[in-house]
Amino acid sequence: MVTHDPDLTRLLDRLEAAGMIRKERHADDRRVVNVHVTEAGHETVERASVAVSARIKEALRGIGATRLSELADLLELVRGNTP
Repeated sequence: MVTHDPDLTRLLDRLEAAGMIRKERHADDRRVVNVHVTEAGHETVERASVAVSARIKEALRGIGATRLSELADLLELVRGNTP
């Protein structure tokens, strides 16, 4: 995740307000904030994962096995070219 600290702080604040995470300060070092995903956060991630998987299957439905294999190979090449 590439973001600036203030952006990350605001994102975590919004997730906490939505009940998706719980934050707690470290007992010995108050600068450290431990973040825990709540049950609601896990449920949201699960629902999103199911929705994304369904959408991908729908988008790739008309492509045959050979072309899907070619697509996978091309995507592997792209992934290999990125840091």
